[in-house]
Amino acid sequence: MVKNKVKAVVDSSFWININKVNLARYLLDYFELYSTEKVREELLDHPKKELYTPKDAELFKSLIDAGLINIVVPVLIPKDIKQLLSIDSGEVYVLSLAKERNMSVLLDDNGPLQYCEKHKIKLFTSVHFIYLLYRDNIISKQDAIDRIVLLKKSINERFILWGLKIIEDGNNYE
Repeated sequence: MVKNKVKAVVDSSFWININKVNLARYLLDYFELYSTEKVREELLDHPKKELYTPKDAELFKSLIDAGLINIVVPVLIPKDIKQLLSIDSGEVYVLSLAKERNMSVLLDDNGPLQYCEKHKIKLFTSVHFIYLLYRDNIISKQDAIDRIVLLKKSINERFILWGLKIIEDGNNYE
């Protein structure tokens, strides 16, 4: 467990991917989690909810119910964020909340990633989180590589290549 948890706003893309590689159980060791009502809707109010509820949605709901994910509505949606993304996307609210409260962002969508880089918002992709778990000896090198490879179709290739390279080379990244 990390001494000083990072306050981070989680987006549905990250949440789905980190569950896909079965690593969500470690998130609370690293982050004080926040999300938005829009992301909650994206994950929990899906059209087929009467037929089944995906595991990632069940876990998200249980963490909200336990007070371990705080749902917060941003006060303002900045104009530059509105212009970048569809107002109906969860990323608009995630970026707005992160900017408003000076929080980090957990997301895997390319457009918002570029926004974070441009505006110096600290971000973690699923690949970054896998790297942290490898760095901290929670998962093995091969396990980290295997999990990153599982995300190839879900996240920008440059993050996949970065993660594979840094783990293969044994470099340290903060």
